Formats: sequence, structure tokens, C-alpha cells
Amino acid sequence: MEPNVVALTSEQKRGRAVLAAAFGIWLFMAVCIDVLFLALGHVSALPIICVRPVFTVALFYAVWIGRNWARWLTVIFFAIAFLSAVRHFVLGHSLFLLVHTLLFLAVFSMFVFTLVLSRHVAAFLSYQRSRR
Repeated sequence: MEPNVVALTSEQKRGRAVLAAAFGIWLFMAVCIDVLFLALGHVSALPIICVRPVFTVALFYAVWIGRNWARWLTVIFFAIAFLSAVRHFVLGHSLFLLVHTLLFLAVFSMFVFTLVLSRHVAAFLSYQRSRR
């Protein structure tokens, strides 16, 4: 017996593309930051650098298959990371930390809007949930 396969609508395809692009961009940025940390000699952060990508991919996979808890957990983790960046800027008061915080704000806003407010992504995630 063949499973009931329903083709994606154009809105769902667009949501899939947006979500895939967002995940790809986030993973690329995370790898770049990890390489930068190692290049600057922060070898003590190596265990975190090894575990974080695995955790990130697992969480993104849970979002990809339509798990709502994973979507909201991702938003919460982004909020915590952004607040941490703001805290480091307030304590450090350097131009580098200001640029880092503003860049993180831009990335954080993009991901939150993508995960929470995009109707295309919501349509794709609904399709994914209906397949379970």
C-alpha cells in the first residue's frame, strides 16, 4: 500500500526554502564563530565547540519535522544568546562588542520573524506535522 503523498503548495515550498536557508545561514555562522574562537586560542572552549553543532542540528531537525516545542525552544535560546551579547557589551563597552551585539540583533530578529511570523514557514511546518 502506497502512503498518501500530497504535493507541496507553492507557499509550502517557499516556506521550506526560507527555513532551509535560515538553517544553512545559522550553521555557517556558527562554524565561522567556532573557527574564529579556535584561531584566537580559546582551546578551553573546544568541548562546547564540539557539542554545540550537534545540539544545533538536532534542534533544527526537530523544527524541520514540525515540532512546535522545538520552534519555541529555538526562539528562547536565541533570546538568551542575544541577552548574553547585550550583557557582554554593557560590561565591556568596546566598539567590537557593539558591532557584535547589533549584528546579533539583526540575525536574532531575522530568525525570530522567520520561525514565528512567516506564514510560508508556518504552512510548511503544518505540512510536516500532517505527515506524521
